[in-house]
Amino acid sequence: MLSELRQKKIKRLFMAYDANGNGYLDMNDLIILTQRVCKEFEWRQGSAQENRFKSVFFKIWSKLFREADLNHDHQVSFNEFKTYYEYITSSEEQFYLNVKPFMDELFLAMDTDNDYLLSKSDFISFFNAFALEQENAEAVFQSIDENGDGKISHLEFYNTFYEFHMSDNPKLPSKNLFGVLS
Repeated sequence: MLSELRQKKIKRLFMAYDANGNGYLDMNDLIILTQRVCKEFEWRQGSAQENRFKSVFFKIWSKLFREADLNHDHQVSFNEFKTYYEYITSSEEQFYLNVKPFMDELFLAMDTDNDYLLSKSDFISFFNAFALEQENAEAVFQSIDENGDGKISHLEFYNTFYEFHMSDNPKLPSKNLFGVLS
């Protein structure tokens, strides 16, 4: 069973993915989110970046729908998402199999200049694409940038994603990755 903190985090993640706000995850959310990401990162239609992101995102969402849509109604309710999430974060092995590949691909997609570092601009574009609180973006960026160099390395990004998904520590700034928790 998820702790209260992890339940709040999963709710925020679900809300970020529920792009049309209908209370379910469905293909419309996938389309809206990919359009937002492409717009925020200013990828040309048909560009390699757009095609790569769409391919990866579609693969992840297909897996989500295949495994989480328990009643096969072509949408994932919060309860279905929560059940799936509990499974994919039930152990480090499950995290590495299910969450880390998406995180790795997301990082590469967000790295607009291919230097294996995320600039503040890259990170804020990510926040905008998921309609997250803009005023929180800079604070989250600063908390992820552990060495204070003004860039987020893959390791810093990974640590934050791992902590967000796996930690019950309410003092870690990663808890606010997908929006400020109340």
